[in-house]
Amino acid sequence: MNIANVTERFALLSGLDNSEISKWNLIIDDACTFVSSITLSVSLSELDKINLENLAAIYAYRFFCLCDSNNLKSFSAGDIRLVPSADKLGKSAKADNLLAKQLAICSDIIDNPDFLFGVVTL
Repeated sequence: MNIANVTERFALLSGLDNSEISKWNLIIDDACTFVSSITLSVSLSELDKINLENLAAIYAYRFFCLCDSNNLKSFSAGDIRLVPSADKLGKSAKADNLLAKQLAICSDIIDNPDFLFGVVTL
């Protein structure tokens, strides 16, 4: 997986400029590692590779929407609950929708987990 391609797609999704991207490199790296870990096939077509890079970028974007602490309304450690502010709820829902669509596109080349757990550090 080409991390530069994933980073570029993440930048397009998030609307961040190059100076802000470095703040999110760990999430992008984690997304690439996660997608690589659920990839079923070693011999992938170019289209498969592009779809996996898109999946990694969307997965990173989903966490970006949840973790952007500038727009966080509340955080509960006991229930592990993050609540984005009202204007961010639309972004989080769109990110979840994008992720679901991309998981469906990649369904034949990934082992789609029934449960996705993420670690959030603010």
